[in-house]
Amino acid sequence: MKNAILATLYHKCSTDAHPQLQFCSEGTDIWCSWQKAKSDKKLCDYKLKRALPEDVFKAILPIYGNLSNEDLLTRCIGGYTQNANESCNNLIWKIAPKTGFSETEIVEIATYLSVCIFNNGLKPLLSFMAQLDIQVGERAEAACAAEDEWRLHDAEVDAKRRSRA
Repeated sequence: MKNAILATLYHKCSTDAHPQLQFCSEGTDIWCSWQKAKSDKKLCDYKLKRALPEDVFKAILPIYGNLSNEDLLTRCIGGYTQNANESCNNLIWKIAPKTGFSETEIVEIATYLSVCIFNNGLKPLLSFMAQLDIQVGERAEAACAAEDEWRLHDAEVDAKRRSRA
């Protein structure tokens, strides 16, 4: 899995003069068009698309290093790798639904709020409300606390269920 993660970065940094496709899978039924051309013996006609600039590569390399960390990857064993991302995306689209047009600023705000809720529960919303001079009452605090408690309980039950499977 580590090689698959690194393949996406190095593939996008490859040029015809300096192909960096050592992490890409080989064969004909694969996503890497260069490796596919190689296996089809059509490399002489193949041209790589524009590569990421070197400074962008250097900036995101540490992120890819973190994503391919062995400790993190061992937690992905079992096939439950997309639920967290899907859940966060679901929150974003609940706030800014795809059914209607949302300007960039609205989607950004929805993303910020969703990440806060996803990582810390609903309690940060109370801080946002206070900063907007919206009076936060006891009922709002109690509702956020109850929802956060339910969410943690639900996550624990789900984790136990999955660990038994």
